[in-house]
Amino acid sequence: LSDYVQFEPDYAGAARKNFLNRLSVISVPARKPMAYGLFAIEAMACGVPFIEPDCGVFSELARHGGGAAYAQNNPVHLAEMLRDVLSDQARLAQLRRCARETAETIFDIDHTAAQMAARFQTVIGQSHRDN
Repeated sequence: LSDYVQFEPDYAGAARKNFLNRLSVISVPARKPMAYGLFAIEAMACGVPFIEPDCGVFSELARHGGGAAYAQNNPVHLAEMLRDVLSDQARLAQLRRCARETAETIFDIDHTAAQMAARFQTVIGQSHRDN
């Protein structure tokens, strides 16, 4: 198992970036939907695509590109998707490019902050109209 699985005792700062840069893909199977997959976005920023369950935030992330979604709670489908992506170098290269591009454009901090500010303004505007 140690040939295929690596446990990282340090996952902060530079160690996290070094770890992510060594990956071909990242997959952290989740049984329940997640609201925000920060680890997937961090990996995408390093050009590492994700393979995650088709639920919660991962469904949205997969639609943007840079990763793929498998049938939730289906380890056979996960294994097939990992095999398919890792054995197709052209597809893997495309996912890597798309992961980085998606992280830099859609999940860029300035873009995300502008979206949040716009939503706050909408809520504030609705609140003033309701009063």
